[in-house]
Amino acid sequence: MSSFVPGLKASMLYKYEVKAKGGLTFLKADPYANAAELRPGNASVIADLRTFKWTDSAYMQSRKKKSFKKEPVFIYEMHLGSWKNLRRKPAPFTTTGSLRQWWLTMSKRWDIHMWN
Repeated sequence: MSSFVPGLKASMLYKYEVKAKGGLTFLKADPYANAAELRPGNASVIADLRTFKWTDSAYMQSRKKKSFKKEPVFIYEMHLGSWKNLRRKPAPFTTTGSLRQWWLTMSKRWDIHMWN
């Protein structure tokens, strides 16, 4: 589904309004946005990609030579509950609490602000 809203311009902020049962309303950032507001804000930003100057040509060329099935991958979004294996006693690092503690420690080191 797409919409056209007249009068919108590049660099304007926006969010989706989600209406839940019981009359609750939530404002959510666009998970597919091309730009986002800097913290502490979290709105999506209208971006005009026609004027964007891409600077990743060297990376795009080097990517053709790599096998992503054989190289390490850094995953920065994860569902912590999926690390739990309920059929066996969990290893120390696979419990939600220990993984959460590790992630909070690393987020402070990397200066990433997140919810507790």
